[in-house]
Amino acid sequence: MNVLVGFLIAIVTAALAIAAMLFVRRRAPEGSYFTTYDASRAGAETEAVLVAQQIETVQFFNSQASDELTAELVCHGARPPTPTRRTSQLVC
Repeated sequence: MNVLVGFLIAIVTAALAIAAMLFVRRRAPEGSYFTTYDASRAGAETEAVLVAQQIETVQFFNSQASDELTAELVCHGARPPTPTRRTSQLVC
């Protein structure tokens, strides 16, 4: 009996969560809520490709400069600057 009650509670909770999500999506203005995530993801992918290309280019520099710049780019790629944080605060 307790298993059946637990199962029914789980089903009802899931149904309410689905209904709430559909309600929010229906009332959301066109191009909001979910498209911001897509835009952020695309920007992050572009940033990752640019950092990888810079690391490849830096390998043509002399050994000392190459090592230092590669380390800085890896730190930047791990935690890029934001409008409130001008430089990467990750210490490598």
